[in-house]
Amino acid sequence: MKKAQKDALGDATQRVINEDEEVEARELKIKEVMTAVCMGRVCSVNAVATRYGIPTSTLAYRLDGHASYREGHIKQQILNPAQIHILIDWCRTAGDKEIAWTRLEFRQKVFDMSGCKPSDKWVTHFLERHLEVSAYCPRPLDPKRARAFNPTTVNAYFDLLEDVIARYEVPVENISNTDEKGVQLGGGRKASNVKRLFATESKNQYILKADSLLLCTIIEAICADGTPVPSSIIMPPGATGDWIDVDGLGGSVLNFVFYFFCFAFLNI
Repeated sequence: MKKAQKDALGDATQRVINEDEEVEARELKIKEVMTAVCMGRVCSVNAVATRYGIPTSTLAYRLDGHASYREGHIKQQILNPAQIHILIDWCRTAGDKEIAWTRLEFRQKVFDMSGCKPSDKWVTHFLERHLEVSAYCPRPLDPKRARAFNPTTVNAYFDLLEDVIARYEVPVENISNTDEKGVQLGGGRKASNVKRLFATESKNQYILKADSLLLCTIIEAICADGTPVPSSIIMPPGATGDWIDVDGLGGSVLNFVFYFFCFAFLNI
């Protein structure tokens, strides 16, 4: 089999599928010719080999009772076809769950299934042969975000939003999408350069990774009449002490949130 390249994903995958189909079709043709020879329907092995495009040496070798190349080496393989199919599905599922395997973890799974220790070179050849999975550098995904991003949580959020809008009769023109601006302390480290195995066609190449984050949000605003609102900092409790009781800091945060909600949403 020719080595398939992954620089053109769709073409490479299709080429592997076509080569497998060609091998199966060629094997079926050889078996038909062997049946015809054994039943005496042809008078010359060389003639029938030339007619069907099969090398004479190959046909003679098979007529002597030898197995095909794939069948002859199946006992030397670490995994049988059924185990390979299960391993690929298992690997794709792990990638979809953001717990994709490294090459070392992939080798461990193979050892657990077969009892044989595959080398890293064996993994390389496996990936070249089975283009359903590929190695990529994943992007980190915080576990809290992963848990929150599900149909139940998303639907509950929009149900709550719809209930608030209807209860307080918030005008449509006062509904907007906003984002906070702040300073991140901790976390933010570069993603790991260790490649992990994902489904080749998958675009969601994430790996669960929790960072110790401390977010400080700085709010600067101005009222519609031009009166500036004192700058405020929103921080989680901890080493900063009881910031909510600090004059000019905690109170301004609460006042800002209250007045922003009243003017922007309730249109009071």
